[in-house]
Amino acid sequence: MLQLFPLSLIETTFSWYSFPPQNSIQTWTNIERCFRYRFNWLQPEVTTVDLMKLRKQVDESVANLIEEFNKTA
Repeated sequence: MLQLFPLSLIETTFSWYSFPPQNSIQTWTNIERCFRYRFNWLQPEVTTVDLMKLRKQVDESVANLIEEFNKTA
């Protein structure tokens, strides 16, 4: 993922990635944290626990539950 990541960047994000401090990014976890910090993602990170909390309501169809799961994920 670390090798393919630059291919997904444009403009400001690519400029940021092109000139990191020396030896600051060596793993995927490093770059993910730095990227999220720099570009201040407003979306909260969804965890497996969040997905497991989704429950089908009595009057809800399975299709709606699957749609909600996909939106959340």
